Amino acid sequence: MIKKIYVTFLALLIATSNCYATTEFVSTFNKTGQCYSSIQTWEDAMDNAGDLTDATVFTGDWDNQVNSDIADGTAVTWDSGSSGGTLVHMTATQYLIDVTSGSLADNDTITDGTNTFDIDGTPDDVILVLEIYSDSGKVSGGYLLDANGNTCDTTNYLWVRGAEEDRHDGTAGSGVWIETTTAQYMFVVRTGGTFKVSWLEFTDTNGAASANPLFPANGTTFISEYIIAHSIRPWWAIHIAGIYYNFGAYAWGGIFYNCSIYADGDDCGWSNEICCHTCTAYNTVLFNENANSIYGNFYNGSGDYNMSNDTSSPGANSIDSQALTDIDWVSVESGTEDLHIETTSTAKDAGDDQSGVLTKDIDQETFGDDDTWDIGADEYVSATPATPSLTKIILISKLWLEALKAGI
Repeated sequence: MIKKIYVTFLALLIATSNCYATTEFVSTFNKTGQCYSSIQTWEDAMDNAGDLTDATVFTGDWDNQVNSDIADGTAVTWDSGSSGGTLVHMTATQYLIDVTSGSLADNDTITDGTNTFDIDGTPDDVILVLEIYSDSGKVSGGYLLDANGNTCDTTNYLWVRGAEEDRHDGTAGSGVWIETTTAQYMFVVRTGGTFKVSWLEFTDTNGAASANPLFPANGTTFISEYIIAHSIRPWWAIHIAGIYYNFGAYAWGGIFYNCSIYADGDDCGWSNEICCHTCTAYNTVLFNENANSIYGNFYNGSGDYNMSNDTSSPGANSIDSQALTDIDWVSVESGTEDLHIETTSTAKDAGDDQSGVLTKDIDQETFGDDDTWDIGADEYVSATPATPSLTKIILISKLWLEALKAGI
């Protein structure tokens, strides 16, 4: 069986003293007309941007182009050669330059000696974004990303995310899939500062109990949001509103917000345990089918307003000893896992306001929309009865009048 884990994260971006605006520089992968042929190729190209924290990166529009685009990683100059840098990448609407000498200004002419274009705009801080699509199906392989070439902070960072049109709907198999076939780790992050991953589904197909989708090195603030993960190890990170299935092994440290975690007790690795050493958890629900697991180790930390099927939930307002029928998820059947809650769930209206960290659930519905937060990644929202249209009301009235005339 497959265990599901649902975890969603929301990053809080803290303003720095930099006076520039922040602009996303978006590249694409796994689609027709993609910018890069793999996740790692994108990261290697972005290495040319170097330190993202020193405001030397420019992204914007251009005009008066002569000849063709300038290739990634090409040295460029402007100001009659007195200023220079590296052209990191050009898309149809943006370009990215790392300035190594001088400064960039509106109307500067960029050249590599043959190709030229004029800057149209002002420099911005940058968030380097890779959007992954599902045009060619799952993204598979061993080490899919080793991020080690940039220095980031809370304003300037790297962000890998599922493209909006291909995002999952909170259930298994509905979005952009990332799977490992050979390696222990899929994403290894050594950037330092902030690295963000959103709207992806991670899975392991090599049968290793130690498959770990995301592995941040010391010094990295790793934020994972709106993630579905199954048949894998978890990772060291900050987790926000996500779903985990077949959750085995451990996360060491980290903070969990509004996560739903289900372990079916089968082929989970690490003695089928759910554990999180020195973690903090808020509004998080865990259930493990394996009664012999070291389940209590998950909540070897602090937090409040949590829920579990044993008595390990930290916090005076947490709810313990819950059966699956109490939690009342839509489905935990292998292949059809769906950790949305039903109206009778004990997780409903049992959470605490965490709007300082996140506001949206896995479906992008507002937590606490009924004035009280739910525990887990899903905020239960009742269906709104359809309102009859004016046309239907007129039609019904007409039929009623005709019936009266006919004496019915």
